[in-house]
Amino acid sequence: MRGLTGRGVLITGGSSGIGLAAARRFLDEGCRVFLCGLDAAEVDQAVAGLSQHGQVSGLACDVSLEPGVTRLVQAAVAALGSVDVLANNAGTSTRSASSRETMELK
Repeated sequence: MRGLTGRGVLITGGSSGIGLAAARRFLDEGCRVFLCGLDAAEVDQAVAGLSQHGQVSGLACDVSLEPGVTRLVQAAVAALGSVDVLANNAGTSTRSASSRETMELK
């Protein structure tokens, strides 16, 4: 990930897990990061925790809906100036006893 200093990075699903780790890594490389997640409190916590690593901001939104994506891109461009790197990391999954049973039967 060398040569990214000063780049604007937008990370969906950046408030936890792999997205949060990626945000930290991009910040360590000198990038400016804008992240999003579904939960506003989680986004705020991620931004606060990452702020010591560099320029980071974020927004709670649902990227499965077009208005959420529009709002996200507008906010990211306003915060970063430009988006040079996009990490489409958002995703959810659910597990239940019945889904495990289905998986085992196949």
